[in-house]
Amino acid sequence: EADSSLAKHKILKLDIERLLKAVVSHEIISIVQNASVVDTSDLQTELEHTQNQLFQKLENANVELEFQVFNYARENDHLKATYKNMLDSISVSCV
Repeated sequence: EADSSLAKHKILKLDIERLLKAVVSHEIISIVQNASVVDTSDLQTELEHTQNQLFQKLENANVELEFQVFNYARENDHLKATYKNMLDSISVSCV
């Protein structure tokens, strides 16, 4: 009976070790899965932040381009007036 009890004890001990390994493996898998899950609200916040930055850059670029267009138009008007005056001056001196 002592041998039978010892055998049952060894079997029970092996079963406990096997179950413990299974639980640890399950816990490891659970931790890895939870760590790999990304909070979508964080992604949404990051997306909105990136969109705001890009929108601000686009707005700044538009303001700069509008300023350049204004300056080119002003320079163009000045050149038109200058060349018109030169042409008028040539026309008067030829007559």
